[in-house]
Amino acid sequence: MLCALVAHGLAPATAAADADPASDVLLEQNVFYPYSSPVSASLQRALNQETARAKRAGFPIKVALIGHAFDLGGIPSFFGKPKQYARFLDVEISFRSLQPVLVVMAAGIGGSGLGKPASALLATLPPPPSDQPDALARTALTDVAKLAKAAGHPITPGTTGGAGGISLTLLIALAIALVLVALVAVTIRDHRQHPKQS
Repeated sequence: MLCALVAHGLAPATAAADADPASDVLLEQNVFYPYSSPVSASLQRALNQETARAKRAGFPIKVALIGHAFDLGGIPSFFGKPKQYARFLDVEISFRSLQPVLVVMAAGIGGSGLGKPASALLATLPPPPSDQPDALARTALTDVAKLAKAAGHPITPGTTGGAGGISLTLLIALAIALVLVALVAVTIRDHRQHPKQS
């Protein structure tokens, strides 16, 4: 009897988790993009890179952009409630410790697992200027860097996310090296064309 009651009590939570698209996506990726309307490819790349940089800096934040109740799957009651949904999402994708989560909706932004300094900053950040998917993504892009810094994990600028990313510093170093190689090549060529007379 007790086992049956426990199973009955857990059933709604399990069903809700299975019906939440972002919970599944964010287990494998850093950003959940709205199904209802697409975010532009350039903003997707920028936000993917920014969250990758945040993770490398020690702030592995997960971001959910919710443009419409449809994006919440079987739990549309969370639409317009970013703070409540952020807490729900955090529980769904966390294991041994809380997972930093940022939720962006037209109604505002919510967060969970961010730590006290970042949570305090989050309360002062403005909502997106509109409900357009790109507006949600731009807000998230700006807020990720601010929250990471507040949490004590500032993001290093000038790097691209993902495998094979090349930092701006490395590009400059490579350019200087190429110039030096070219100068050495020219010097050797001139020396061979005009050897010193004995």
